Amino acid sequence: MRTTEAYAQLLRLPRPVITTREAAALFKVGKSLAVYLLSQMVRDGLVLRIRRGLWAVADRVHPLGLAEYLTAPFPGYVSLWSALSYHGMITQVPGATHVVSTGRPRRLTTALGIYRVHRIRAELFGGFQTRAEGNIARPEKAVFDTVYVLGSWRKRDVRLPELEIPQTFSRKELRSWIGKIPSATLRRITARQIQRVLLAAGFRFGTD
Repeated sequence: MRTTEAYAQLLRLPRPVITTREAAALFKVGKSLAVYLLSQMVRDGLVLRIRRGLWAVADRVHPLGLAEYLTAPFPGYVSLWSALSYHGMITQVPGATHVVSTGRPRRLTTALGIYRVHRIRAELFGGFQTRAEGNIARPEKAVFDTVYVLGSWRKRDVRLPELEIPQTFSRKELRSWIGKIPSATLRRITARQIQRVLLAAGFRFGTD
């Protein structure tokens, strides 16, 4: 198979990211030849080698869109500071892309930057929207994840001194996520920390 034929097949896929094993099946060749073809496309600037065993069509992948592929077979979405920055709620640009998943926590170095995967309980997974860039936590869930994952769950205080709350921010949605925390103690701690964070941003965490 020629590189041009292999690339044409990649472009027909509904997603921009592929594993070596998937590429071998797509090209109908062995894994070694699949790696060779993909490496040739990397050399030509058509494909990115994201990390070992993972590749992406260069002009079709967004850094935020890698989250769900890096956490596979577990689901994942962009959250914490990365989602807060995406929504314009903080001015700082995180040095790594923060991802929430039900899989194990880890730090991954890829061709598109560093990713930090944070583990969350299955019942607290969700609250994201699928956008053109990828799966990204909604503003309410980004606040919840930041406080719960980095704060209350680890018995630490989280501070977001420059946090700006959008007008569409829903107290009801935020309360619903707090209510899903199985531990009554963690629910109280999380609610207290969120109240403090939002009050510091001039937002009263009352009722809708």
